[in-house]
Amino acid sequence: MALRRLQQEAGKWRGEKGESQKLAAGYAPAADHPGLTSGKLVREADLQMYEAKAEYYRKTGLDRRRHIGRLREQSKEDNHA
Repeated sequence: MALRRLQQEAGKWRGEKGESQKLAAGYAPAADHPGLTSGKLVREADLQMYEAKAEYYRKTGLDRRRHIGRLREQSKEDNHA
């Protein structure tokens, strides 16, 4: 899968200002979400990205602001509208 390869490549990065880099991404194929507008597909992809980030922070124990709840509620509202 292209997303996994991109994440692996990002994980190899090393630079002067940071020891490593992480990548969070989401995608929402139209075929998997029939009837959603392009804007709602983007929001669904954003939701998946924030879920991936939340999972990363749960696994690592790092404390970060949580945006997932707000996005999840917006997505539910959009999908039922």
